[in-house]
Amino acid sequence: LLAIQPVDLILACGILPCRKSRMQTGLFFRTIFSAPSCRMMSKTGPGVDGHSDQVSPWRLKCFVNKNPIGKISLVLPGSLPSFWYTPGLKIETTKGIILFKVHVCLQRISWKGNFVSHRLTILACVTFVVVTVGSVSLGQKQETPIGPRWWPSEWGPDDQKGALNHITPAKVLQANQLIKQGKIYELGQVYEPGMPLGGSRFYSLTIPGVPTSGPLGANKLVSNDELFSGQIGQVGTQLDGLGHVGVRVGNKDLFYNGFDLADFGDGQGLKKLGVENMGPVFTRGILLDVARVAGVRRLPPDYIITPADLQKALDATGLKNIEPGDVVLLHTGHGDLWMVDNDTYSATEPGIGMAAARWLTDRKISMVGADTWGIEVVPFDGGPDQIAPVHHWNITRHGIYHLENLKLSELAADKVYTFAFIYVPLPLKGATGSPGSPLAVK
Repeated sequence: LLAIQPVDLILACGILPCRKSRMQTGLFFRTIFSAPSCRMMSKTGPGVDGHSDQVSPWRLKCFVNKNPIGKISLVLPGSLPSFWYTPGLKIETTKGIILFKVHVCLQRISWKGNFVSHRLTILACVTFVVVTVGSVSLGQKQETPIGPRWWPSEWGPDDQKGALNHITPAKVLQANQLIKQGKIYELGQVYEPGMPLGGSRFYSLTIPGVPTSGPLGANKLVSNDELFSGQIGQVGTQLDGLGHVGVRVGNKDLFYNGFDLADFGDGQGLKKLGVENMGPVFTRGILLDVARVAGVRRLPPDYIITPADLQKALDATGLKNIEPGDVVLLHTGHGDLWMVDNDTYSATEPGIGMAAARWLTDRKISMVGADTWGIEVVPFDGGPDQIAPVHHWNITRHGIYHLENLKLSELAADKVYTFAFIYVPLPLKGATGSPGSPLAVK
């Protein structure tokens, strides 16, 4: 009946000290979600996705000294938790800590039309949630290897542009207002022999003939051409498009918006989801300097960036929020190894884990980039049997593009945290990605 995935819950309950308050009771409640399964939503105000109300069989009502401060609803099915804040309630989502310095009681249980009202202790209330969520999870079968189906897109079943749809004309004008100094930061690495390459990928650029042609005419014109060979969209500074990664579901290979590779795959270029569908990108860019707020020049190579890390880095920018359509760039310091120690650079990397990926998608960004080769932490978050789960979450499920192998050291050194971000992918029809050198303009 409820298409949800297994949920792992780790609980610790107890009495917490209440400072500057007459509240007597507290709760320390930590949740770890192993798959996209649930959404916690408040009925007190509109959500980030524009929905102001949700129907749920479970509703918890929070009180401070018997005064209601808001409702929290557990909605199944849905995406991973998103939260709204209410007075007296502090919440950090997914793999974070949920701290209620309030009295909590079960207000109403609605199941198939039957209503029961109870007043429970905090411990009993939490136990109910654990037992209920656990019981409906048991025996449920995943629709796909990465959780519930992710299609159709919020922009319709034919959409091929993904999260770039968030970049509206108003967003472009907002970005334009950020240009005050006229300073341009080039964020792309130089494409050259010997640069780090992933797996069996290769890069070759030759000048045939030297000169390639000539001399021609009375003025003795000579000229050079280049001959390139390699994975043009997947080497050097690169963009991962929506046709880059998909999921084997049964006997089908499904990509963004549920497109079946059997229907659009072609050796001469993809018939759907090629980067030519992107168009130019001009929007607000935000640099989150995770290395700086961690107090290091370079994060350890297997460091998992958490939502708390991202929030701390965001606080350091002076911004209150990340907004729909923003491009978020992550400075880890790992890029300092580029063409200095390529073996270390390529062996592993710091990066976002699944919880941080959800934190970003909750804010409806259009693109995420980093000074690493894969954006996500390696070894991959989720265990040794997982391969690039963040790629699946961002690209396949949410249509968010990846920009990899960026050069962010100058931007970070100058503490430029907001800027106009400009990127124009090569309109390679049917390509899975694109080379290019993004720009940050301040």
